[in-house]
Amino acid sequence: GTHSGIPVPVSHIMPCCRWNNSGTTFLVDGVWNSYHDYANLSQCRSILKTIAKAGIRVVSIDFTNQAQWDSQWESDNFKGRLDNIIQVCGETGMEWFLFIGNLSVPGISYWNGIAERVWNSYARLDHYHYNGGKPMLLIFMPGSNYNSAVSRAAAADKTYLKNGDNKKLSQTPMFLGGMPNTKGFHYLKEGIRYCISDPRSVMNMKKLLYPKVADTFETTPAAVERALRTAINGSWHRRDRELAHQIFRNAVQSDADTPTSSLYIAAVAEWLNDEE
Repeated sequence: GTHSGIPVPVSHIMPCCRWNNSGTTFLVDGVWNSYHDYANLSQCRSILKTIAKAGIRVVSIDFTNQAQWDSQWESDNFKGRLDNIIQVCGETGMEWFLFIGNLSVPGISYWNGIAERVWNSYARLDHYHYNGGKPMLLIFMPGSNYNSAVSRAAAADKTYLKNGDNKKLSQTPMFLGGMPNTKGFHYLKEGIRYCISDPRSVMNMKKLLYPKVADTFETTPAAVERALRTAINGSWHRRDRELAHQIFRNAVQSDADTPTSSLYIAAVAEWLNDEE
């Protein structure tokens, strides 16, 4: 994790499948043994205090298995395990955040519901870890896969899951003259993000990209097309010319030419991919 851009050490703890190991040992109440259970408050307190003594003040709590939230929430006392960890973090002044499962299993709509549950029941509690003013929620999948899954999802299925964003994706349209207080600017960002996840979309803007952006912003494909065109035409004269040359090279022949929506989105997406 980070705090104000400074890396923060995080210890990952697993209340799920680690309470009866054979081989791996944990220091619990001063004894190294293979048994530990976060449902036992004394053991939970011992483990977390040991982590704190090592100078680690933030823990991520592994709740990546669907059953932990559903069938095992009460029956296997996963709620109690989580409650104990939260209690001890409060006692020790440690921060914590939740780590949830792969969006593809059982599906993004399910995990969006879990993210809503985290927001409503946990993210606003004392000692929940925030990064950049926002509550941290870790997802069990690579960032590129996450971005693709969220970009492709219907708006109703990702109400509590933020589209993965990076600073360059946010800044590039501004450096090319875009105004962040306009609809077209945000449609451009979403179109670029979607093109990164599915390069085919830019080859059929009317059938693929415009409807996808429209779905995200609850508008029409025609409104997206108009706003993109207006945003590009209205901002191109303010562009950083050196950056524009790096991105578009010879695709834009002269200063008098303005890129089409498809060229703009495809070129910026390709440049951002190359920059990673």
